[in-house]
Amino acid sequence: MGHRFSTHSDSEIVLHLYEKFSIECLQYLRGEFAFILWDEARQVFYCLRSLRY
Repeated sequence: MGHRFSTHSDSEIVLHLYEKFSIECLQYLRGEFAFILWDEARQVFYCLRSLRY
């Protein structure tokens, strides 16, 4: 997609996915994860974590 990452952290992936797909970005994430995200433009706060089955 042409994104340039400025760190070696995988947390940047979530930010880029959210920019492109909003909350639908969750369908592109695999494995265990947790994150908190504040969307200033929409005034929405997300606190999410995956469930291990």
